[in-house]
Amino acid sequence: MNDIIIEARNLCKEFDDEVVVNYINFIITEGEFVTLLGPSGCGKTTILRMIAGFEEPTDGEILFYGKKLNDIPAYERPVNTVFQNYALFPHMDVYDNIAFPLRMKKMDKQTIDEKVKYYLGVVNLKGYEHRKVDQLSGGQQQRVAIARALANEPKMLLLDEPLSALDAKLRKEMQKELKRIQKDVDITFIFVTHDQEEALSLSDKIIVMRKGEIQQVGSPTDIYNEPINEYVANFIGESNIIDAIMKENYKVEFMGKTFDCVDERFPESTKVKVVIRPEDIDLVEKGTTPIRADVLSVTFKGVHYEIIAEHEGYQFMIHTTEYRAVGDRVGLSFGPDDIHVMRAEQRNILDAKMPEDNVIEFLGARFECLQEKEGDGDVKAVIKPADWIISKNTKDAKLTAKVTIVSYHSERYEFLAEANGVKIMLESPDAVKIGDIISLDVDKDDIDIMR
Repeated sequence: MNDIIIEARNLCKEFDDEVVVNYINFIITEGEFVTLLGPSGCGKTTILRMIAGFEEPTDGEILFYGKKLNDIPAYERPVNTVFQNYALFPHMDVYDNIAFPLRMKKMDKQTIDEKVKYYLGVVNLKGYEHRKVDQLSGGQQQRVAIARALANEPKMLLLDEPLSALDAKLRKEMQKELKRIQKDVDITFIFVTHDQEEALSLSDKIIVMRKGEIQQVGSPTDIYNEPINEYVANFIGESNIIDAIMKENYKVEFMGKTFDCVDERFPESTKVKVVIRPEDIDLVEKGTTPIRADVLSVTFKGVHYEIIAEHEGYQFMIHTTEYRAVGDRVGLSFGPDDIHVMRAEQRNILDAKMPEDNVIEFLGARFECLQEKEGDGDVKAVIKPADWIISKNTKDAKLTAKVTIVSYHSERYEFLAEANGVKIMLESPDAVKIGDIISLDVDKDDIDIMR
């Protein structure tokens, strides 16, 4: 079993009182290709920079083989970083770019020559020694940056979205090259990306991030086939996500029907979500299954058709090599192994309008948000019950609501309140009672947008 090379313990980072990494814990073992995956602003690059020593944690520890890294300066850490822009020296040729850090260490000329030539071979750039950087393609420049980092022989290589500037075809090629290089040199790679396909194809382990918090850690297969919550299911690939009730072990009810499944960890009558991947749905003759659907749209994707079909108000996305025409009635089939059950995540999904960038209006009130306007600005605002800022001081309130239903659950109150004719779900550690008038606000970081 490989040793733990990096361990994060209660790692936290704040910028100007804003928490960007929120007390997370994870381990990385020797020789792993680990990807930090998530949207822009989720904290993944900040984690990488704290490991590299470019940022200091606000709280918590980073351990390297069990020894605390926090107080060790970046230039003394056994890691090298490949940045998005590669940071190559334009006035140097390929050879001198790779040799530069070795010369800074005052290695002898023969050792430098041997290392440069060896790592040029590793990245498949033999014969390019005397090319200028501006004579190279984007993929070749990236390989030079990797060779320069590897020539230092670090224990870990940190890669901050190094493929983001490449076109789609070259990006695919470089994904294969990165995986090959990592296996050849047999060191730990920590890779940052927002590209789900990239993470699935490259990684031994994926750490899925959202708003500074870890949502799930696992192999690409685990993350794809067993998403822990709706966020991960939506972020990793396409999904059909349906409200359901766990009737008993291995039985789940949705769309008014009971289906066999392979899950057993939920109490009876628990509200859950069912995830069925588009490629796991088979098109069959409509008389052979209780699920009959009408084809609404068909899009050719090159290797498969993407079909949207509707069954009693439920719309399914199906990926299939079989063509169906719009208007066809088809049968939809899936087995117990194709049904993944996860705990339902309570959310408020509200009709909203974005009149301009970083501004959203819903429930008759105006809020700041992080997103930019697209199209006509019609969107859905998605807010978790616990993310509302609740106060009983309604003077100058941006939005007020009346409490209509209250229940108490393990040190928190869950309740419904009505604002401008719309019922919303809320949570609070503070007591509320039916009939209370409360003021509501929400931070821009806690408003998700559905286009």
